[in-house]
Amino acid sequence: MLNKDPDVIYSTLLIRNLNPSTFIVARANRTKSAEKIYRAGADYVASLPIVASHMLAKIAQRENEELDLLYEDLEVKIFEVHKRFGMERKTLGSLDIPGRFGCGIVAIEQDGRANPGIDMNMVLKQGDSVAIIGRPEGIEAFARVYDRKSALVWMSRNKK
Repeated sequence: MLNKDPDVIYSTLLIRNLNPSTFIVARANRTKSAEKIYRAGADYVASLPIVASHMLAKIAQRENEELDLLYEDLEVKIFEVHKRFGMERKTLGSLDIPGRFGCGIVAIEQDGRANPGIDMNMVLKQGDSVAIIGRPEGIEAFARVYDRKSALVWMSRNKK
């Protein structure tokens, strides 16, 4: 989330060399820079012009804005843990989000604080938030299983 794309490219190269298994999410201020940032080793690049146009389109269509970033066939979405949706009192490992849905876990928010360290033994509680990244079909599959609101939208779409 640096202000200058050359700094993002340099930081991405540095991080990738220091820890090759790190999942790198980066911001590109210019669409042209996104490809360079991917070549530097980023796993996901949010292009500011594309994200901004996506958000403006939602506002123009009078849709509620949620964290929903689309770029290069990837989506990042936050899901809240509710008592009835099957995530409460389960560990991240037992949910097997990568294996079942092909998605990665970006961050967890517990007790109002973001937790960047993803521990697969972490137990989820009501009120926690889980941010996942993946292809739209993986996000949708996850939502059908663990997010009642998204499941109802999916069911109503497929009844037509």
